[in-house]
Amino acid sequence: MILRLVSSAEDPLYRSMVIDFSGRKHDAKTLLKQIFVYYNLEFLKLEGCELTDRDIFNVREIKCKVKYLCLWDNKFTKPWQLLAIRFPLVEHLNMERNKIPVERIGRSHEGNKLEHCTRIDVDEWDYRREKFFRAYCPSLKYVNGVKLEQLTGTQGAAATSGADDEGCTSMRENQMLSVELEEMMGSMMLKYALRTFRYCQECDSYMKSGTEVCRNPNCSLPSRTQCRSAIYTVRIRPQLELILRSVLHHLVVVHSELHLDVRGDRNRCRETTAFAAYKEDIETLEDFVRFEMNVVLTMNFDGEKNKYENNILVGLLISRKPLSQHLLKELFYRMKAALRELGEHPVLVHDKNGQEWKLRPPLSNAVTDFAAQQTLFGCPKWSSEQGCHLCTMKGERIGRLMIWFNRFPDTTERRTRESILVDSSANRNGLAGPTQMVELLTMDRCRPDSLHVLDEGITCDLFRELFTTKGHTPAAFRISKENVVTLCTSLEKLQSFTYASKIMMNIVFFLIEAGGLCPNPVASVAVLSYWILVVTLQMSHKQELNISTGYDAKAPLVRVVTVAVLVKAPCLQRYGTPNHWSSAGFESNHRRMQLRIAQSTPHCEGSLVRGFPKQMQLREHWYIPTQSELDMDSLAQHHKIFFFIAITESAS
Repeated sequence: MILRLVSSAEDPLYRSMVIDFSGRKHDAKTLLKQIFVYYNLEFLKLEGCELTDRDIFNVREIKCKVKYLCLWDNKFTKPWQLLAIRFPLVEHLNMERNKIPVERIGRSHEGNKLEHCTRIDVDEWDYRREKFFRAYCPSLKYVNGVKLEQLTGTQGAAATSGADDEGCTSMRENQMLSVELEEMMGSMMLKYALRTFRYCQECDSYMKSGTEVCRNPNCSLPSRTQCRSAIYTVRIRPQLELILRSVLHHLVVVHSELHLDVRGDRNRCRETTAFAAYKEDIETLEDFVRFEMNVVLTMNFDGEKNKYENNILVGLLISRKPLSQHLLKELFYRMKAALRELGEHPVLVHDKNGQEWKLRPPLSNAVTDFAAQQTLFGCPKWSSEQGCHLCTMKGERIGRLMIWFNRFPDTTERRTRESILVDSSANRNGLAGPTQMVELLTMDRCRPDSLHVLDEGITCDLFRELFTTKGHTPAAFRISKENVVTLCTSLEKLQSFTYASKIMMNIVFFLIEAGGLCPNPVASVAVLSYWILVVTLQMSHKQELNISTGYDAKAPLVRVVTVAVLVKAPCLQRYGTPNHWSSAGFESNHRRMQLRIAQSTPHCEGSLVRGFPKQMQLREHWYIPTQSELDMDSLAQHHKIFFFIAITESAS
């Protein structure tokens, strides 16, 4: 429940109130029976509470002061007369997701009206509904956030006096267009074979449908239909064919330069293709001459990004609890089957010259943060003696920290795919048994995500511990209370004081060292050196660096923080720095989907999975031909500006 006072009146009895009982059926029904207690209630939100007309009938016949009433996703069938009697002062009414029959719209209010209602939200809008709501809400101005005059092309007088033939014709044409568009998109989506698998969230038992309850007699939540996990799968081949048709030319150029070794030092350290691991993953020169290529795929566990040039949506796993090995097995089984089929039957694509290429897509890398690696592999374990996921070297415990550092490391201690499979099967060297992810891809090919590790991870962690007394950082590194005042004064004098926190950290670390704000001068130098190291790694994809030299110079500092795995010289030289494996662009939709799931928004994951291949398909088939003519005079002003900018950019 959310209870908030939104008025600044001094007497609490005169303050308006906001109540949100979304998803709480019992509490919502009790509230409606005792609503007379909240005589200053103005905002009432009861979403997904399975309310019926009887619940509105149980409301005491008093003039409630509710101005915003949200009854989204309930079970009302004939509520209009009761709403007008029980909530006469409502100004905004939301009745979406209520299956009210059309035949009951025109005769259900029986003279009772919402005189003050100016906004209403409903699922459908047609002539009959417009005629009814104009009479039921005389002050109505907006429907679903759109001005009433703009809906269905009808005018106010025509809607109240009789049927508007022209408006109805326009409405029917729009409905026919929508049906044709849905049919076309449905036929386009058949080749993607979107499938949904649902499992009980408590015991991981398979469920045949989204409304079925768990049939496991030993399950502790057998009757809760909402406690389920969902796996969505989409075919890889049609998405891969769309992408390869547009990027085949660039792949041929890159692979030919690697095979002929003609790139030299040009663009060194800028792309993952410049490192040794990529060249080992692609095809041999003999296969390339026979017009066969390996298209290296990288798996990302941080959502999806709406940049369709090189992204493929394979599967989506939605669960409100830590992932179990059973769910991962179900997800990875379908992924491995699809990749196996692509390996046996390569994708055939023709280049601009008509030459046919056989393209095989091996899965070679993954981008994961440490939390995802812990879930998928069971390591790294920072408190374990052999907790590093890249080597078997035993750590040294200093206080509460486990340190892994060796200036002259033994190459035999480095984990490989073969050693990982053997150690996981034998439960040794820090590995606690095989996992589903190990069978698909081992942790030596999983790169740390720079967004969570560098850009926001360890940097923000250290920045936070500089000003707290409850962290793991030694006392010499912490800023005293007296120096905090000095630091704040210095920041206020800067012109960039209102900048984002990421820019602020670039300034704060230097101020700490320059002002000697740490008690120990050595600590101030260490903080500055640490920040130089992080910035160096962040900028490594934009400039040429001697990675091994930087690692040796900063090694004494690295041993006191948990970034040892980020700057292991062999890994940096072989795969690149963390900033080469960033998922920053994936984060926007990922966070948005997390918020919708936390808010119990239905079907958000399903719409995401369906929308991804649809967008790819539309980009492939919907375009403006090069020889076509466009009547600029018939376009709206904002469309003219859009085309003008697009033409200008293409010309430049």
